[in-house]
Amino acid sequence: MGFKDLVLFNKALLAKQIWRILTQPKCLLAKVLKARYYPHSDILTANVGSYPSFTWRSICSARELVENGLLWWVGSGPDINIWNDPWLPGKENNRVSIQQIFPNWTTVNQLIICGTFTWNEELLYNIFDADTVKRILSIPIAGGRSEDLRVWKYEGSGEYTVKSGYRVLSTEHLQNTTVTISDGVIESKFYNSLWALHIPAKIKIYIWRLSNNFLPHLCNLVRRKLCVEIVCPLCKKGPEDADYLMWSCEVLQSVWKSLNIMVPSYDPSTGGNFGVSKRNSAGDIVGAETYLFKDVTDAFMAEARACERALILAAALGFRRVIVEGDSLTVIKSIKKRQNEKSILRPITQHILSLETGFEEIYLFIPRLVNNTAHTLAMEGRRRHEFRVWCDEVPESVQTSALKDCEAWNHRP
Repeated sequence: MGFKDLVLFNKALLAKQIWRILTQPKCLLAKVLKARYYPHSDILTANVGSYPSFTWRSICSARELVENGLLWWVGSGPDINIWNDPWLPGKENNRVSIQQIFPNWTTVNQLIICGTFTWNEELLYNIFDADTVKRILSIPIAGGRSEDLRVWKYEGSGEYTVKSGYRVLSTEHLQNTTVTISDGVIESKFYNSLWALHIPAKIKIYIWRLSNNFLPHLCNLVRRKLCVEIVCPLCKKGPEDADYLMWSCEVLQSVWKSLNIMVPSYDPSTGGNFGVSKRNSAGDIVGAETYLFKDVTDAFMAEARACERALILAAALGFRRVIVEGDSLTVIKSIKKRQNEKSILRPITQHILSLETGFEEIYLFIPRLVNNTAHTLAMEGRRRHEFRVWCDEVPESVQTSALKDCEAWNHRP
């Protein structure tokens, strides 16, 4: 069924009810529990109380999971306490490290310049250390009076799911479990190093399952009498177990080798260098731009910023009917969610929606295979160390990429 520990799974289910109460305070369950147990507070700070019901006591047992995964996305900032609430981006250390509390500043909106909807950098450096300021500056701000939202930091969508809750609980459980190998020697160094890696939790758990022979390969399935054949179905040369799949199968060896490919990656420490190309209905490039964004935390935000910049440029050039092409399906879906968006991209997508009123737009997902023009343009800007607009002639490398993109698109299956 996809889970092993029913206790942890039950807690993840209970946490779902807490999330529902937090995000839907007008639902019947929220109204009943608030009237009975926390009329003057909220569900996260309420006491269990005397003679609680089994339901209330069970819900309270899962509050720690929700509290640890809760994060505030900054809208306009009046509902977020600077010193007490978790609002700094990232999976860990989301609260401000308190060295000295400045009572004159209590809510996040006091750190924002109202007229320009930007962070007050001078004030930030006067209050916080450099690392904290860097994290704050990476938070995008939506224009206008945007609502501050509680989101679940372990899901890109910002919504709590039982699956992600169970994943968090099981990862924490594995981290706290001391694994002893057969000879009695405690094997902890490997697992400490594994859990400290900055990779998705599901990969860590997969490595743990692999090292403990918990994968459903044919040898394990035969041992449990779930099948009768143990020969590797890929190469037909040996028994399919963990060691064989990793080191001996000729078919998989070619796969592992093919994965050893160096690809350009986004580096948040240097910002993002982006390229925007403008083409007419015939596919000819009529202009291009390279642009540098600073304090962008990840690749998804970078793609959203590039889309935002494309619309700003199109508006400045007087375009009224445009097609915006991008190769990030996640960003395109976030934009199409409109007001229901709760991810880190929300302030950017809201600005994009406000820009949308001046256009008749189509957001089209284009595979990277036929979207090399923008990537070539970004690399050209980085190579030249300049950020500029081309209105007439664009670099030859960009023209070549555009021709290849058109050819690939016309011959797509």
